[in-house]
Amino acid sequence: MFSRFQRFFILIAAMATLPGRAAPVPPVHFSKDVLPILAHNCFECHAHGKKKGGLDMSTRETVLKGGKNGPAMVVNKSADSLLIQLIISSDPDERMPSDKPALAANEIATLKAWIDQGAAWDATVASLPPKPNIKPRTPVIPDGPGNPIDRILVAYDKEHHLAAVPRVDDRHFARRAYFDIIGLPPSPAELDEFLKDARAEKRRQLAKTLLARRQDYAEHWMSFWCDHLRSGTTFGIDGINININGWLLPVLRDNMPYDQFVRTLINPGPKGPRGFIDGLKMRGVVETSARTELQAAQNIGQVFLGTQIKCATCHDSFTSQWTQADVWGMASLFSDKPMEIARCEVPTGKFASARFIFPEIGTIDPKLPKEQQVARLAELVTSKDNALLARTIVNRLWSRLMGRGLVEPLDSMENPAWNPDLLDWLASDLVSHGYDLKRTMELIVTSEAYQRPANDDTEVRGPGGKRFVFVGPRFRRLTAEQYADAIYVIGQTQGGIITSPPPKPTAGKPDPKNEHKMGRAWTHTRSALQESLGRPDRNNVSTSRDNDATTLQALQILTGPELGGVLDNLAAKLLEAKQPPTELATTIHARAFGREPTAEELKIAGEMLGAKPTPAAVADYLWLVIALPEFQVID
Repeated sequence: MFSRFQRFFILIAAMATLPGRAAPVPPVHFSKDVLPILAHNCFECHAHGKKKGGLDMSTRETVLKGGKNGPAMVVNKSADSLLIQLIISSDPDERMPSDKPALAANEIATLKAWIDQGAAWDATVASLPPKPNIKPRTPVIPDGPGNPIDRILVAYDKEHHLAAVPRVDDRHFARRAYFDIIGLPPSPAELDEFLKDARAEKRRQLAKTLLARRQDYAEHWMSFWCDHLRSGTTFGIDGINININGWLLPVLRDNMPYDQFVRTLINPGPKGPRGFIDGLKMRGVVETSARTELQAAQNIGQVFLGTQIKCATCHDSFTSQWTQADVWGMASLFSDKPMEIARCEVPTGKFASARFIFPEIGTIDPKLPKEQQVARLAELVTSKDNALLARTIVNRLWSRLMGRGLVEPLDSMENPAWNPDLLDWLASDLVSHGYDLKRTMELIVTSEAYQRPANDDTEVRGPGGKRFVFVGPRFRRLTAEQYADAIYVIGQTQGGIITSPPPKPTAGKPDPKNEHKMGRAWTHTRSALQESLGRPDRNNVSTSRDNDATTLQALQILTGPELGGVLDNLAAKLLEAKQPPTELATTIHARAFGREPTAEELKIAGEMLGAKPTPAAVADYLWLVIALPEFQVID
């Protein structure tokens, strides 16, 4: 058996080869991590035309230039940077920001790490970006055979001098497609059948077959939508999040058109899936910005329109053109009485006028009863005149299947796409085909772009510095739920870390077609292992998960009691077949990797399992298998 120290060194070595390898300090992203801190603490005095002390923080260059007291930062040297020295100063006359509370320790750590990592700056904040474009656009794409995605990318590849690359082999494609569409690896029999299929269109047919596995498809995509819709149970002592899983699972299985899906969530009526609109009901004294009406407006903007309007709840946004009037106006549609706008928790005496944040699409009569106002809002959000709805969801699907969006960050749809024609064509195609999300997935999965070899390079150097160039899908680590389910597949028992009964419908009609029995990982309570692998708590909307490997994950895989118990159970189940060591290792490899073990792997298996494998030896061997990057990564 492996000692704990042996496991530790094996795991660290394995994780070092994972995409997003473990590091003492995780990489800091400017737009996601740094910009919000600067915007809320610095820009009021040092951006958008204001240069207090001569310091303009609108661009990286102006920050490096500094103001009256010299450069604000020294790249790669946070300790020598004036910016850091001032925000950590104990002198009240010197500390920045001067008229606000001191920055939190995690915010200071983020800024230090950002500077030490080179102070990358991927946005210019000198002028506020425009609001996202909502106008529909159907680009003219080249005629000819093949997937429209690939026809669009011909010009892109030529512009970026990208040579054609061979497709991944059938085994890699099958594993990629299975995990992406139904969240499970192919069984040895399924994979063998696919590999022996001689049809030219077998990859397209596989995608169609997987999308037609309605229950498996729905089970997999539940995690995606539970993250977005905050569908869960009671969390801690802070509040209650209403579970709408009983409505959501059959809706995904039946592939409800996306516009209808969104309309129902925004305007569920008294007996529909109200959890999304009713939000997280906080206990005790509730901050103004956490009122359920404001949560509804913020979440509709983020989830369905790819637009972060939350920052304009307490004050007009420092990083966009959204105002308090926009946010409170949409929130008022869900209120029984006029809402008084509060700036940073202080009432202003001004009352919001009910409206949609994109009035150019249509207006909402504030004199209508609340139910009719909400119905009108749902109609406007899903109007075919609002291309942002379709652009946002196809961007999310592209990101989920390719590892990075056409627009990044995913909730900043005002940013330019790396290929606007591709984004707009996918969006218009979705609308013209009845908002069928499975059609969009099939287009992506059957494209040559999806079938390119995976890579871990997100940026290349070019004129003007680093910029993203699409060369193919990114390496992606299995999600927490995929990882748990894939482990159980090795033992031919499907489920997650803790078995539980199927979810009870809490909204809408009961589901007579529910084939749920043992339950896959998404049905189980979030555990320490699942948390370390990136499963969110769903107190907040989560539209993406971190793909980086962390030390916490290593510790959970190394010493977590949940995983140890699971491996012991799987070992006992595998031993029921009474296979000799070589056959047992072959079985494990076929289920885990979709291939036979190499001669070297069989040698290691023989040494570990011995002539007569014991449950402890098999559990140890299983641990070695699931710790390997080949098991954890979609490539």
